[in-house]
Amino acid sequence: MRHTLNKETKHQYMNKINLLIFILVFAVKISFAQTVLDSISITWTKYIILNDKNEVLLRYDNYYKAWELTGCGYDGPISFKNLMDTLADYLGIRYDTYRLGGVFTYTKPGRYRATVKPYFVVHFIGYTNGKCFSDSINTKWVSIEEANKMIPYPTMVMILNQLTKYPDTVWGGAFEEYNYIPPTATKWKIIEAFYKLN
Repeated sequence: MRHTLNKETKHQYMNKINLLIFILVFAVKISFAQTVLDSISITWTKYIILNDKNEVLLRYDNYYKAWELTGCGYDGPISFKNLMDTLADYLGIRYDTYRLGGVFTYTKPGRYRATVKPYFVVHFIGYTNGKCFSDSINTKWVSIEEANKMIPYPTMVMILNQLTKYPDTVWGGAFEEYNYIPPTATKWKIIEAFYKLN
């Protein structure tokens, strides 16, 4: 015996199929969108700014309550040169050269994306106002040895030493680092030891 569907039943059946297809497509799109968003890596530039005495510029981070190498993230279309000029203007300094010292990848347990940190080595030549930093309270020069003691982040200290000890090489490496509050509680490990990029 052959069963046939009347027009109303066919219409209801087709609506259910269309709804099911819509739900499946929507679920796949949401799943893909979350994966794409979670996989977008962040770029955060860091700077080793050195003067003629081979002292390094440190900035005090009021959020983490720690001295560290200066750095910045950015939004929108901007070049590394423009970013360096913007930072120099913000700090109240002039520079004559800057070069890429290394590119380092940071990951965190449970997070799909990475933070990519290009480190630039910059040569300071003077202050824009002729006498001091724009913010002399939170910015200062220290020897590299002092910086090693003041910076609470082990990977930043390692990178500072590697890039100043071997200035003719561009370095790569990868670290897992997290739990910055307080900075002395930072957890970290080496994922990829320093390697030459040039």
